Amino acid sequence: PQLPVTEQAIRSALPRLRLRGRFERIGRVILDVAHNAEAAAELAEHLRQAGLEGCVRLVLGMLSDKPVEEFVAKLAPLCSKVYLGSLPGPRGLSAEQLARRIATSGLAFEIHADIASAFARAQREASVEEVIVVTGSFLSVAAIAEQLHE
Repeated sequence: PQLPVTEQAIRSALPRLRLRGRFERIGRVILDVAHNAEAAAELAEHLRQAGLEGCVRLVLGMLSDKPVEEFVAKLAPLCSKVYLGSLPGPRGLSAEQLARRIATSGLAFEIHADIASAFARAQREASVEEVIVVTGSFLSVAAIAEQLHE
């Protein structure tokens, strides 16, 4: 009763609401701030619904307190290759640490100094049919969103 907007206006606006960094598609790049197993499962489902199974080049950077192994397990069936980038700060995992944690996933991966260089490599290697998905952390997405929104 205290809102200056009617409930009907809110209900009609909600389906059109889009959050930056949540399955945000910019050309053939998808930005998603997923960083836990549940969000990875949701991201995987969106990718499947878009018909992208096996057509994903994954750019990944994660924080040390996140469930890396579970996260990657949810996305592995969709990925052709993973590009690991180090994240800054005391909680940021280095690409080498990430590599150790996903080593048993069966995924082909490359180690890069940071998310920007991992993304640049994915762009060079991705075919026209593939998408590049940047995920794993708000920090990962922010590093690339800045480039794409310029």
